[in-house]
Amino acid sequence: MASLEGPPPQLPSASAVCISKEKGLNQEDAIGEQEGLDGSGVLPQDTHLKANERVDDWAALEFLLRQRALEEAPAVVMVSILLSPLGWTAISQKLLSIAMTEDYFLEPHAKLAASSRVNTAEFVCELMTVCQDEFENLLSALEVDDLGEPSAMSRMHRLARLMRFIGQLFVEGAIRGNSIIQSLLNVLLGWDQKQSRWMRQQPREYEVISACALLKTVGMNYVGKTKGSDVYLNRLKSLVRTGRWSEKASQEISEVIRLWEHEWFTSIVFVLSKATLVNSTWSVVLMNIGGDGHTFPVESGQPLSTLFARIQNFTNDRASRISIVLPTKEVLTQKDKDKKLDNVLSCVAGAS
Repeated sequence: MASLEGPPPQLPSASAVCISKEKGLNQEDAIGEQEGLDGSGVLPQDTHLKANERVDDWAALEFLLRQRALEEAPAVVMVSILLSPLGWTAISQKLLSIAMTEDYFLEPHAKLAASSRVNTAEFVCELMTVCQDEFENLLSALEVDDLGEPSAMSRMHRLARLMRFIGQLFVEGAIRGNSIIQSLLNVLLGWDQKQSRWMRQQPREYEVISACALLKTVGMNYVGKTKGSDVYLNRLKSLVRTGRWSEKASQEISEVIRLWEHEWFTSIVFVLSKATLVNSTWSVVLMNIGGDGHTFPVESGQPLSTLFARIQNFTNDRASRISIVLPTKEVLTQKDKDKKLDNVLSCVAGAS
């Protein structure tokens, strides 16, 4: 495990806040290799769009980013963007501004940016330059803001959402390389580039919350592929021990630590409400966190793994860990998969 005082992994030589090619970071991290269909990074000459699909004005762009981006394949929508005469910088600004308004735009717009690589990687560079400017402007404004004012609260929420969007760009493959994520974490968690150590002064609470938002978004996609990334985990643990944080900040830090230590698996928790054995088949009623009940039929004599498999098929979620809380307060997890279902349920069952 990396030392707390050791430098973050693969620290870029440029300024820690650089996240675009125009401001010093290695270009490959922002755009990767060109992937043009003809090797040139431009759209092929035979690309055609219907007149009503062209994005020639701002109203058409607004409709494309708010509606079509949610309904159509990203590559199809991206062709309209790349052929637009409005300019990639202006389009990137509009894309980011819409992505920052509602959570449900974050993923489709990140997918949209990632799909541009089919024809050119330069659009991502423009988008990252816009993100860079937004990041710097928010930090500069918050340094002089009265943090109790509504405008400051809005900026803090916007900063956290920006980190989630950049993290989603990384997850979707729009950003190649780890340096952008590392640079952001260095800034937000207080890495002193000149002294090559963490600053003794604690980062501001909104910076820590934004770093947590970024880490929760990239998760194992970053941590699992970055040697020495545990230095950020150690930093968060140190901040928990030495700082005084609001309840919200404490919860955010604790959640990231918990997820990190559990390899970024999330948990789906069900409460066992009722189990009835009828004609050699168990009818297992489980309540989710929202209080909704779901019934799972499982044949008698089967191991618990059969029930977990039924739950996974129901939730359509293979990445999360499932927990079942029994009336006895015992918690069953997939580690208990080899236990006999009959033995577990018999103590709480109403047999007929």
